[in-house]
Amino acid sequence: MEEFVQQKTTEEAVALSQKQTKLAKGNIHKVRLGLGGYQRKIDQWRRQREAVIAAGQPDPYDGLDDHGW
Repeated sequence: MEEFVQQKTTEEAVALSQKQTKLAKGNIHKVRLGLGGYQRKIDQWRRQREAVIAAGQPDPYDGLDDHGW
């Protein structure tokens, strides 16, 4: 634990941390996919789409590719 603290409090480590913090604050599109990541969300969205179509409603993703474009 002590070694870790020493490693993270060096001038280089603090400078890198500040740089990364600044970059992270500039990101206006935060990632919120959770533990499963993008693939699990794709599976969830496919199931939702199939349920909507099975219920006789129009396809909400009609005209979009796999990435929503």
